[in-house]
Amino acid sequence: MVTAGDVSSAVRAAISQAAVTLRPDVLEAIATAARSETSERGRAVLRQLLENATVARDDRVPLCQDTGTVWVRLEIGSEECLGSDVQALVDEAVADAYRDGALRMSTARDALFDRSNAGDNTPAWLDVGFRPGRGVRVDVMLKGGGSDNAS
Repeated sequence: MVTAGDVSSAVRAAISQAAVTLRPDVLEAIATAARSETSERGRAVLRQLLENATVARDDRVPLCQDTGTVWVRLEIGSEECLGSDVQALVDEAVADAYRDGALRMSTARDALFDRSNAGDNTPAWLDVGFRPGRGVRVDVMLKGGGSDNAS
């Protein structure tokens, strides 16, 4: 049986990991691009991205100063019962992860009506789906507030 604490721990751990590491396939793509880039300036930028990724991973500091909004997808087995307000559970995990990881808390309470800083990077965007059986799958994405906001 999966508990609310298990889900909370998974969200916190995923945020901590996502903020400071790039996936191996992304690192390899950047390294490949650096080897094949014909422009010296382009190669320098790609090498800088690789160095930044190494420093972030080794020193456990964010890859980017804008770790953005947190998007969480839970896929819950129909035989599970978390016995909790899932949005509140996720939001508490987000606030804890951002505070403990010294991540920049920069999200607005409401994009249209209340542009004040929430102070803890909540609420998270939460999508909950169900499937047969047991277990919970937790997917977390940190979505920056810069150029990727259009995606």
